[in-house]
Amino acid sequence: MKKLLAFLCALSMLFSLSACDELLASPGISDKAIIGVGDSVRFSDAEIRAAMDCVKQEFAGFRGCELKKLWYDEAASDQEISYAAMLPDDTLPENVIVLMSELYAGKYGGASGFEADSTCSNWAWTLTRENNSAEWKVLDWGV
Repeated sequence: MKKLLAFLCALSMLFSLSACDELLASPGISDKAIIGVGDSVRFSDAEIRAAMDCVKQEFAGFRGCELKKLWYDEAASDQEISYAAMLPDDTLPENVIVLMSELYAGKYGGASGFEADSTCSNWAWTLTRENNSAEWKVLDWGV
């Protein structure tokens, strides 16, 4: 009976530990990211930085990951927008922006769906807003 009880306790501990990655993974870290605000004919420096702040807030949900770089490149943004099938047809060019990033998924990065201990480059963030005085909202992200 004691052996059975010990076995059941060990088995339950094993199943409990399988959820540890999710519990041990801290919220995504973005405060040390290297920021690059490129030249733009479409957006002001303040508009680009506001979009970046929005991405940083969203990144907190990327448990176990660290945002290493975040930048705006107008040519890359325009190219990504041309691929963006999720944009409503009536979205004006001045109300959509794509930011690029590099992120690192640490030991517990798997909690956010990334391979642990890996770097993901050219991770795109698509943001939209209702008009040029509205706040940016993250619409989509990915490679």
